[in-house]
Amino acid sequence: MIHVVADDPDVRGFEEYYAAVGPDLARIPWAALRPHPELVAWLDTLAAAAPAGHPAAATGGCTAGGRPADTGGSPAEAGGSPAGAGRGAADAGGSPADARGSSAAGAGGRTALVIGCGLGDDAEEVARRGWRVTAFDAAPTAIRWCLRRFPGSPVEYRVADLFALPDTTYDLVVEINTIQALPPGRRPATIAAIAATVAPGGTLFVRCLAREDDTPPRGRPWPVSRAELAAFGDAGLRMRSFADTPATRRTSRHFCAVYERA
Repeated sequence: MIHVVADDPDVRGFEEYYAAVGPDLARIPWAALRPHPELVAWLDTLAAAAPAGHPAAATGGCTAGGRPADTGGSPAEAGGSPAGAGRGAADAGGSPADARGSSAAGAGGRTALVIGCGLGDDAEEVARRGWRVTAFDAAPTAIRWCLRRFPGSPVEYRVADLFALPDTTYDLVVEINTIQALPPGRRPATIAAIAATVAPGGTLFVRCLAREDDTPPRGRPWPVSRAELAAFGDAGLRMRSFADTPATRRTSRHFCAVYERA
């Protein structure tokens, strides 16, 4: 049974929006219905260096560029759907304790987590590359759509709360536009929670809207500063690569960063 996470006002509106659009998924401004191009490009660099038939070793750097649908300050950049659900999130076909997988990969390949997975396109792309993927979102309707869009998928889709995940970790963590979807006052807790999902030796891929350190964020989506991203270092991660892509007529300025845990 899928339960609605209704006690977090920062997230409730996303579930309401998913529910309101019904089957017309093209109306969801942050859902491109395809994997994020920068994630695809980064995964391509991993695949080029990986042995045939095995998940890519999580190395490589960010590439510049953006999603064609991005528009400066528009709802399209609100995030894939925020993963920080609220207190007491439940799951879609399992217990809340299953919202993360073990960092022990086993025969199924190395483990990956997609945070705030939205409609599932990024998770499916990572799984296609050979990773053993868990993907979660705060919005139950989004997870229902993942299960409908990708029947028989190897991805474990869950409804879960970023701030109440079990204490397990992953070899690869993908975070695209979740940080900016939650209010700046929750940013330290958001970054700490994301960092906590990265296993020793693991890698974190981050993509977010960008702003200068001295420019205050004015409204959702709230762009992220480099000073705020430095909190990943405080959480024990080392930045491996960083790209600052300027705004264009079709894309907003954004950061892409890759971190690793020793």
